Amino acid sequence: MSFAVVALVVLLAPWFFGAWEMWWFWPFAVAISTAVALQAARLIAWACRGPETTTPTLAPAARQLLLAYFPFLIYGLVRALQAGVPMDAERSYLLHLTPFLLGAVVVFGLSARQRGILLALLLGNFCALAAYGIINHYATGNARVLWVPGFPHYQEHYRRATGSYFCPDHFAGLLELALALGLGLGLARDTACGWRVPALLLVPLALWGIALSKSRGGGLVVLGMVAATLWWGLQQWPRRERGMWRAVGAALVATAVLAVALRGGAYVRRFQDYPWRQIAASDRYQMAAAALRAWKTAP
Repeated sequence: MSFAVVALVVLLAPWFFGAWEMWWFWPFAVAISTAVALQAARLIAWACRGPETTTPTLAPAARQLLLAYFPFLIYGLVRALQAGVPMDAERSYLLHLTPFLLGAVVVFGLSARQRGILLALLLGNFCALAAYGIINHYATGNARVLWVPGFPHYQEHYRRATGSYFCPDHFAGLLELALALGLGLGLARDTACGWRVPALLLVPLALWGIALSKSRGGGLVVLGMVAATLWWGLQQWPRRERGMWRAVGAALVATAVLAVALRGGAYVRRFQDYPWRQIAASDRYQMAAAALRAWKTAP
Protein backbone atom coordinates (compact mmCIF):
# COMPACT_ATOMS: atom_id res chain seq x y z
CA MET A 1 0.00 0.00 0.00
CA SER A 2 2.81 2.44 0.86
CA PHE A 3 4.36 1.70 -2.54
CA ALA A 4 1.16 2.75 -4.34
CA VAL A 5 1.01 6.01 -2.40
CA VAL A 6 4.69 6.78 -3.04
CA ALA A 7 4.33 5.98 -6.75
CA LEU A 8 1.35 8.32 -7.05
CA VAL A 9 3.28 11.19 -5.45
CA VAL A 10 6.41 10.66 -7.55
CA LEU A 11 4.47 10.35 -10.80
CA LEU A 12 1.75 12.97 -10.33
CA ALA A 13 3.62 15.78 -8.54
CA PRO A 14 5.50 17.06 -11.64
CA TRP A 15 2.25 17.12 -13.63
CA PHE A 16 0.40 19.27 -11.09
CA PHE A 17 2.32 22.38 -12.13
CA GLY A 18 5.48 21.02 -10.54
CA ALA A 19 3.60 20.39 -7.27
CA TRP A 20 2.75 24.06 -6.95
CA GLU A 21 2.51 25.07 -3.30
CA MET A 22 -1.23 24.46 -2.90
CA TRP A 23 -0.93 20.99 -4.43
CA TRP A 24 2.13 20.01 -2.42
CA PHE A 25 0.81 21.01 0.99
CA TRP A 26 -2.56 19.37 0.60
CA PRO A 27 -2.82 16.15 -1.42
CA PHE A 28 0.90 15.39 -1.72
CA ALA A 29 1.96 16.18 1.85
CA VAL A 30 -1.00 14.14 3.11
CA ALA A 31 -0.06 11.28 0.76
CA ILE A 32 3.56 11.31 1.96
CA SER A 33 2.40 11.32 5.59
CA THR A 34 0.13 8.38 4.78
CA ALA A 35 3.03 6.45 3.24
CA VAL A 36 5.16 7.10 6.33
CA ALA A 37 2.32 5.99 8.62
CA LEU A 38 1.83 2.78 6.62
CA GLN A 39 5.53 2.02 6.76
CA ALA A 40 5.59 2.68 10.52
CA ALA A 41 2.62 0.33 10.98
CA ARG A 42 4.49 -2.30 9.00
CA LEU A 43 7.54 -2.01 11.25
CA ILE A 44 5.36 -2.20 14.37
CA ALA A 45 3.67 -5.33 13.01
CA TRP A 46 7.08 -6.91 12.43
CA ALA A 47 8.16 -6.06 15.96
CA CYS A 48 4.95 -7.52 17.46
CA ARG A 49 5.41 -10.91 15.83
CA GLY A 50 7.92 -11.95 18.44
CA PRO A 51 11.63 -12.76 18.58
CA GLU A 52 11.33 -15.60 16.06
CA THR A 53 10.53 -13.09 13.29
CA THR A 54 13.42 -11.38 11.57
CA THR A 55 12.83 -7.64 11.53
CA PRO A 56 14.27 -5.50 8.74
CA THR A 57 17.58 -3.79 9.48
CA LEU A 58 19.35 -0.92 7.78
CA ALA A 59 22.65 -1.41 6.02
CA PRO A 60 25.50 0.65 7.53
CA ALA A 61 25.68 3.00 4.53
CA ALA A 62 21.92 3.54 4.56
CA ARG A 63 21.96 4.18 8.31
CA GLN A 64 24.76 6.74 7.92
CA LEU A 65 22.87 8.48 5.11
CA LEU A 66 19.75 8.65 7.25
CA LEU A 67 21.62 10.05 10.24
CA ALA A 68 23.45 12.63 8.10
CA TYR A 69 20.15 14.40 7.41
CA PHE A 70 19.11 14.78 11.02
CA PRO A 71 21.33 17.78 11.94
CA PHE A 72 19.82 19.77 9.06
CA LEU A 73 16.27 18.75 9.95
CA ILE A 74 16.79 19.57 13.63
CA TYR A 75 18.35 22.94 12.77
CA GLY A 76 15.45 23.73 10.44
CA LEU A 77 12.91 22.79 13.11
CA VAL A 78 14.58 24.97 15.75
CA ARG A 79 14.72 27.94 13.38
CA ALA A 80 11.09 27.41 12.32
CA LEU A 81 9.96 27.47 15.96
CA GLN A 82 11.87 30.74 16.49
CA ALA A 83 10.63 32.44 13.32
CA GLY A 84 8.65 35.67 13.49
CA VAL A 85 6.24 34.49 10.78
CA PRO A 86 5.21 30.99 11.92
CA MET A 87 3.04 30.02 8.93
CA ASP A 88 5.73 30.81 6.35
CA ALA A 89 8.33 29.06 8.50
CA GLU A 90 6.14 25.96 8.81
CA ARG A 91 5.67 25.76 5.04
CA SER A 92 9.38 26.21 4.42
CA TYR A 93 10.21 23.48 6.91
CA LEU A 94 7.66 21.12 5.38
CA LEU A 95 9.28 21.68 1.98
CA HIS A 96 12.46 20.18 3.47
CA LEU A 97 10.84 17.52 5.65
CA THR A 98 8.37 15.94 3.23
CA PRO A 99 10.90 15.14 0.44
CA PHE A 100 13.17 13.61 3.10
CA LEU A 101 10.33 11.41 4.34
CA LEU A 102 9.46 10.44 0.77
CA GLY A 103 13.06 9.47 0.05
CA ALA A 104 13.31 7.56 3.32
CA VAL A 105 10.26 5.45 2.44
CA VAL A 106 11.69 4.72 -1.04
CA VAL A 107 15.17 3.78 0.21
CA PHE A 108 14.28 1.97 3.41
CA GLY A 109 10.66 0.90 2.99
CA LEU A 110 10.41 -0.51 -0.53
CA SER A 111 11.72 -3.84 -1.71
CA ALA A 112 14.25 -4.12 -4.55
CA ARG A 113 11.45 -5.20 -6.90
CA GLN A 114 9.29 -2.23 -5.93
CA ARG A 115 12.20 0.17 -6.43
CA GLY A 116 12.75 -1.36 -9.88
CA ILE A 117 9.10 -0.78 -10.79
CA LEU A 118 9.31 2.77 -9.48
CA LEU A 119 12.43 3.38 -11.57
CA ALA A 120 10.67 2.15 -14.70
CA LEU A 121 7.70 4.42 -13.97
CA LEU A 122 10.05 7.32 -13.32
CA LEU A 123 11.85 6.80 -16.64
CA GLY A 124 8.55 6.76 -18.52
CA ASN A 125 7.28 9.78 -16.62
CA PHE A 126 10.40 11.81 -17.36
CA CYS A 127 10.09 10.97 -21.07
CA ALA A 128 6.41 12.00 -21.04
CA LEU A 129 7.14 15.27 -19.21
CA ALA A 130 9.92 16.19 -21.65
CA ALA A 131 7.79 15.25 -24.65
CA TYR A 132 4.85 17.29 -23.35
CA GLY A 133 7.06 20.36 -22.89
CA ILE A 134 8.46 20.02 -26.42
CA ILE A 135 5.05 19.45 -28.05
CA ASN A 136 3.42 22.24 -26.04
CA HIS A 137 6.19 24.62 -27.10
CA TYR A 138 5.70 24.01 -30.81
CA ALA A 139 1.91 23.51 -30.74
CA THR A 140 0.81 26.41 -28.51
CA GLY A 141 3.91 28.54 -28.03
CA ASN A 142 3.60 27.78 -24.28
CA ALA A 143 0.39 29.81 -24.14
CA ARG A 144 -1.03 27.25 -21.72
CA VAL A 145 0.34 25.14 -18.90
CA LEU A 146 -1.85 22.06 -19.03
CA TRP A 147 -5.39 23.51 -18.83
CA VAL A 148 -4.59 27.02 -17.54
CA PRO A 149 -2.96 30.04 -19.21
CA GLY A 150 0.80 30.36 -18.81
CA PHE A 151 2.70 33.49 -17.80
CA PRO A 152 2.67 35.89 -20.79
CA HIS A 153 6.18 37.30 -20.31
CA TYR A 154 7.72 33.87 -20.91
CA GLN A 155 5.89 33.76 -24.25
CA GLU A 156 6.74 37.33 -25.25
CA HIS A 157 10.41 37.27 -24.31
CA TYR A 158 12.56 34.55 -25.92
CA ARG A 159 9.61 32.07 -26.24
CA ARG A 160 10.74 29.79 -23.44
CA ALA A 161 9.32 26.28 -22.98
CA THR A 162 7.71 25.70 -19.58
CA GLY A 163 6.33 22.17 -19.84
CA SER A 164 4.03 21.37 -16.93
CA TYR A 165 5.57 24.21 -14.89
CA PHE A 166 4.81 27.92 -14.88
CA CYS A 167 8.51 28.83 -14.79
CA PRO A 168 10.83 27.57 -17.57
CA ASP A 169 13.76 27.44 -15.14
CA HIS A 170 11.82 24.96 -13.01
CA PHE A 171 11.06 22.89 -16.11
CA ALA A 172 14.78 22.91 -16.94
CA GLY A 173 15.57 21.83 -13.37
CA LEU A 174 13.28 18.82 -13.72
CA LEU A 175 14.95 17.85 -17.00
CA GLU A 176 18.39 18.19 -15.40
CA LEU A 177 17.32 15.43 -13.02
CA ALA A 178 16.03 13.44 -15.99
CA LEU A 179 19.33 13.93 -17.82
CA ALA A 180 21.30 12.74 -14.79
CA LEU A 181 19.15 9.60 -14.58
CA GLY A 182 19.45 8.94 -18.31
CA LEU A 183 23.23 9.38 -18.40
CA GLY A 184 23.83 7.40 -15.22
CA LEU A 185 21.64 4.47 -16.18
CA GLY A 186 22.45 4.54 -19.88
CA LEU A 187 26.24 4.56 -19.53
CA ALA A 188 26.61 2.14 -16.62
CA ARG A 189 28.38 -1.06 -17.69
CA ASP A 190 26.05 -3.45 -15.89
CA THR A 191 22.81 -1.87 -17.16
CA ALA A 192 20.65 -4.37 -19.04
CA CYS A 193 19.56 -3.51 -22.58
CA GLY A 194 15.95 -3.20 -21.46
CA TRP A 195 16.97 -0.36 -19.16
CA ARG A 196 19.69 1.17 -21.35
CA VAL A 197 17.46 1.89 -24.37
CA PRO A 198 14.82 4.03 -22.56
CA ALA A 199 17.55 5.70 -20.50
CA LEU A 200 19.45 6.76 -23.62
CA LEU A 201 16.17 7.84 -25.22
CA LEU A 202 15.61 10.13 -22.26
CA VAL A 203 18.94 11.93 -22.80
CA PRO A 204 18.08 13.71 -26.10
CA LEU A 205 14.55 14.47 -24.89
CA ALA A 206 15.93 16.12 -21.76
CA LEU A 207 18.55 18.08 -23.71
CA TRP A 208 15.94 19.22 -26.23
CA GLY A 209 13.62 20.40 -23.48
CA ILE A 210 16.40 22.27 -21.65
CA ALA A 211 17.42 23.98 -24.90
CA LEU A 212 13.82 25.08 -25.53
CA SER A 213 13.53 26.38 -21.95
CA LYS A 214 16.50 28.66 -22.73
CA SER A 215 17.59 28.42 -19.11
CA ARG A 216 21.07 29.86 -18.59
CA GLY A 217 21.57 27.85 -15.43
CA GLY A 218 20.23 24.75 -17.16
CA GLY A 219 22.73 25.11 -19.99
CA LEU A 220 25.65 25.54 -17.59
CA VAL A 221 24.50 22.56 -15.51
CA VAL A 222 24.34 20.42 -18.67
CA LEU A 223 27.93 21.32 -19.55
CA GLY A 224 29.10 20.50 -16.03
CA MET A 225 27.12 17.26 -15.96
CA VAL A 226 28.48 16.10 -19.30
CA ALA A 227 32.04 16.96 -18.26
CA ALA A 228 31.62 14.97 -15.02
CA THR A 229 30.14 12.07 -16.98
CA LEU A 230 33.03 11.98 -19.46
CA TRP A 231 35.62 12.14 -16.68
CA TRP A 232 34.20 10.22 -13.71
CA GLY A 233 31.17 8.43 -15.10
CA LEU A 234 33.16 6.40 -17.62
CA GLN A 235 35.86 5.20 -15.21
CA GLN A 236 34.08 1.84 -14.92
CA TRP A 237 34.68 1.05 -18.61
CA PRO A 238 37.88 -0.59 -19.96
CA ARG A 239 40.54 1.87 -21.03
CA ARG A 240 40.03 1.50 -24.78
CA GLU A 241 36.24 1.76 -24.59
CA ARG A 242 36.53 4.64 -22.14
CA GLY A 243 38.71 6.54 -24.59
CA MET A 244 36.25 5.89 -27.41
CA TRP A 245 33.28 7.09 -25.34
CA ARG A 246 35.17 10.23 -24.32
CA ALA A 247 36.15 11.05 -27.90
CA VAL A 248 32.59 10.55 -29.14
CA GLY A 249 31.17 12.53 -26.22
CA ALA A 250 33.61 15.41 -26.67
CA ALA A 251 32.80 15.56 -30.40
CA LEU A 252 29.06 15.61 -29.70
CA VAL A 253 29.43 18.33 -27.06
CA ALA A 254 31.57 20.47 -29.37
CA THR A 255 29.04 20.03 -32.18
CA ALA A 256 26.11 20.90 -29.91
CA VAL A 257 27.82 24.00 -28.47
CA LEU A 258 28.74 25.18 -31.98
CA ALA A 259 25.18 24.60 -33.21
CA VAL A 260 23.73 26.57 -30.29
CA ALA A 261 26.25 29.38 -30.81
CA LEU A 262 25.45 29.63 -34.53
CA ARG A 263 21.74 28.84 -34.50
CA GLY A 264 20.72 29.35 -30.89
CA GLY A 265 19.26 32.79 -31.51
CA ALA A 266 17.20 33.70 -28.46
CA TYR A 267 19.09 31.27 -26.22
CA VAL A 268 22.42 32.93 -27.05
CA ARG A 269 20.87 36.38 -26.57
CA ARG A 270 19.83 35.44 -23.04
CA PHE A 271 23.50 35.02 -22.16
CA GLN A 272 24.45 38.18 -24.06
CA ASP A 273 21.69 40.30 -22.51
CA TYR A 274 22.48 39.33 -18.93
CA PRO A 275 24.06 42.27 -17.02
CA TRP A 276 27.25 40.41 -16.11
CA ARG A 277 29.09 43.63 -15.18
CA GLN A 278 26.20 44.87 -13.05
CA ILE A 279 25.48 41.52 -11.44
CA ALA A 280 25.30 43.10 -7.98
CA ALA A 281 22.16 44.94 -9.11
CA SER A 282 20.36 41.79 -10.27
CA ASP A 283 17.40 40.46 -8.30
CA ARG A 284 18.98 37.04 -7.70
CA TYR A 285 22.16 38.61 -6.33
CA GLN A 286 20.07 40.79 -4.02
CA MET A 287 18.12 37.76 -2.76
CA ALA A 288 21.31 35.79 -2.14
CA ALA A 289 22.90 38.74 -0.35
CA ALA A 290 19.79 39.18 1.83
CA ALA A 291 19.82 35.48 2.72
CA LEU A 292 23.50 35.69 3.67
CA ARG A 293 22.83 38.72 5.89
CA ALA A 294 19.96 36.84 7.56
CA TRP A 295 22.19 33.84 8.31
CA LYS A 296 24.88 36.11 9.74
CA THR A 297 22.53 38.08 11.98
CA ALA A 298 20.31 35.16 13.07
CA PRO A 299 22.11 31.84 12.50
